Amino acid sequence: MHSSQFKSRSLTQRLAIALAAGGLLLLLCLCLILWLGWQGLHSQTQERLQQAVQKLDLVFDHAQQVAIEVEPLIGNACGSQESLLRKIVASTPDVRSVTIEADGALLCSSVYGHREKLVNIQPYAEGQLLLQSNNLLTPDQSVLIYRRHVGNYSVLVGINGHDLSYVLGLLGEIRLQVGGLTLDAQERVRKAGSRVEGQRLSIASTRYAYRVNDVINATIFRTYMLEHALLEGILALALSIFFGVVCFRRTKSGLHHELCRALDAGEFVAYLQPMMNREGTQVTGGEVLMRWMHPELGLIRPDRFIPLAEDSGLIVPMTRELMRQVREGMGPRAAALPPHFHFSFNIAASHCCDLSLVEDCRDFLAAFSANPVNLVLELTERELVVPNETTMKLFDELERMGVSIAIDDFGTGHSSLVYLQQFKVDFLKIDQSFVARIGSDALSRHIVDNVVDLASRLDLSLVAEGVETQEQADYLMARGVDFLQGYLYGNPVPLADFWLEAKLP
Repeated sequence: MHSSQFKSRSLTQRLAIALAAGGLLLLLCLCLILWLGWQGLHSQTQERLQQAVQKLDLVFDHAQQVAIEVEPLIGNACGSQESLLRKIVASTPDVRSVTIEADGALLCSSVYGHREKLVNIQPYAEGQLLLQSNNLLTPDQSVLIYRRHVGNYSVLVGINGHDLSYVLGLLGEIRLQVGGLTLDAQERVRKAGSRVEGQRLSIASTRYAYRVNDVINATIFRTYMLEHALLEGILALALSIFFGVVCFRRTKSGLHHELCRALDAGEFVAYLQPMMNREGTQVTGGEVLMRWMHPELGLIRPDRFIPLAEDSGLIVPMTRELMRQVREGMGPRAAALPPHFHFSFNIAASHCCDLSLVEDCRDFLAAFSANPVNLVLELTERELVVPNETTMKLFDELERMGVSIAIDDFGTGHSSLVYLQQFKVDFLKIDQSFVARIGSDALSRHIVDNVVDLASRLDLSLVAEGVETQEQADYLMARGVDFLQGYLYGNPVPLADFWLEAKLP
């Protein structure tokens, strides 16, 4: 399997798991919030409808009260009762008129008095209520008539539609339905059963022949959620982000255990890439690179797992394992190495937290006592080594042992200049990104020339990495670069193959 598959199992997978976990939690929270919001809006609407019934029942109670008061007047002459009818209407809230009729004939009215004319007989809902969009007294206003039977007579009590609409408006967009007509908060009378978008809710009065209706649609629901559930949505988003971060860190812990397992299983192996002299004719050293021989994914390059190893703190024992492999693999054949052969290892900031690196370097150099080698430690840009009492003592000890310090990928970050100012440095490594553009990019050539000039002024040795073409090699040789490294001279290979690759005896 290709090593890039590990990348998908590390950072990419962790991000995917974290996003999926956070997204799923957010989805569940939003579903719960929406469901609770819908239930809340439904309950709120039902409550408003119930309140509307209570208020409207009170209005009809007044109409019923008027009808009961008028009952004793039935059968009497209208002339003697007309003023009393008007007095009853004036003293009762919500009522605009009262009429006594029999078989459609208007016997007496608080508005018209006695008239020998037939009342416009229309079907009353359950024989009790009638909603009209207009009337003779106020043609542009609606009216609702309450009817009470008293033998062969009826008492008709008129209620202004405006008053009813006002009650409806206090509770939202509720509609009053009487028979086949409805009255809304704008005092519009329409046919009932017209198509509306959303869910229709309805409650019928248990005392009078009407019902009240309301509708819940997407617009109303969205407005309700913005007013009542915005905070919950923000909290759900924050909780989902927190949960995603927790999952991201927990999956990192899982990869940490995978690295620990691989370290215990000896799956991290040392590879060497030859470094040539300035003429490019002889191998004078090698950079030690780490590879992961994964039992399922095969060979995994260091850029796939080294950052995780540094973050988890495992880079120190992993580098110690590389040094052990090199000294045990190359030490017994030290006499066959060219004089002053040098090995370079990458170290991270975590190597400099104590003095254990001194002992590792001492053990390494002791393995080559038959033919002493140069040990070079390369400071990487990924983590900044902070100068303090411990690090300064560490570098002093390394200098006394003859261990050299190199700045890796010089010129690509601010740390390079900081290291030059704070530590005694022996080597500068020209980053391969500059070397790769030699011959095609004038700026890169200028950068290389400036690095060469800086090294000359500071009396530092230069290593150019990433040399792949003879043109690049000729350019670097002409400028006196001390060591050349790249695919032009050899690929990183296992220790056992390095002798053949480097053409060593």
